[in-house]
Amino acid sequence: MVAMIAPTIGIDPLSLHFLAAMLPAIALGSIGVAGVGGGGTFAALIVLSTLNFPVALVGIFIAIEPIVDMARTALNVNGSMMSGVLANRILNNHTADDMPAVIDRP
Repeated sequence: MVAMIAPTIGIDPLSLHFLAAMLPAIALGSIGVAGVGGGGTFAALIVLSTLNFPVALVGIFIAIEPIVDMARTALNVNGSMMSGVLANRILNNHTADDMPAVIDRP
């Protein structure tokens, strides 16, 4: 969200100076909002205020944030499921062939 707001106040979001200032602010801000519902908006407020950007511009993005948040949640759930499947395959715990034996076990 910060990279979308930066051009509206005349800052190039691809400049090295902007990225060097933004990345530590995002890293520190994300620690405090991990696991919070709608945390993207809170993180944006933290990062914008840290970089001395106008916080009022977040109001524009609040209208579309629920849609983006749903997509972000779906991506996180998909990543969690995929990492579980990959760990299972790598560790050779159970495969699809022996699942009936696992399910039918008392």
